[in-house]
Amino acid sequence: VYARRSGRDVSDLPFYRAFASWRLACILDGVSSRYQAGAMGDDGFEWQPLDTTVVHLADAARTQLEESR
Repeated sequence: VYARRSGRDVSDLPFYRAFASWRLACILDGVSSRYQAGAMGDDGFEWQPLDTTVVHLADAARTQLEESR
């Protein structure tokens, strides 16, 4: 609907979605690494779910990139 109404080309959208997923995975991986190293203090934050989220986002990025081909 957006493409039709705006007249904009959205054919590269899967690439940008893949890039956003990959970028967020990298950011969260860095946050997780800092928590694991103790650099973020000990506030009781459960960082283990971040690792699962990073893998999920990286997989999503790969799928979205494959869709853009």
